[in-house]
Amino acid sequence: MSQSTMSPTPPSGASPAKVLTIKGALAIQTAADWKTHFAEQFDSGAPLAVDLTEVTLIDVFGLQLLLALRRSAVEEGRPLSFSSIPAPVHEACAAAGLAAGTLFTSIP
Repeated sequence: MSQSTMSPTPPSGASPAKVLTIKGALAIQTAADWKTHFAEQFDSGAPLAVDLTEVTLIDVFGLQLLLALRRSAVEEGRPLSFSSIPAPVHEACAAAGLAAGTLFTSIP
């Protein structure tokens, strides 16, 4: 489902970010698994960096998971960043009336 790795060097002396690479579909069929995986990664306490490079399909359930992850990070003051937003994610955001640039801004 995914590959998680630790960032080799933390920026500016900060704690290393846990890098979560999402591969394949982030959709209704995989939503429950991703929700559990996101919760485990988020609960680790480390800053989280989500790499979306290899997302091939995303639906409203996948967008909802990313929004929930972002909301949790804001509420808890947890650093979160998204990187490498592929076309399927931009297209899903546009179809849902979301501004991808706003959704995927980093949370310090």
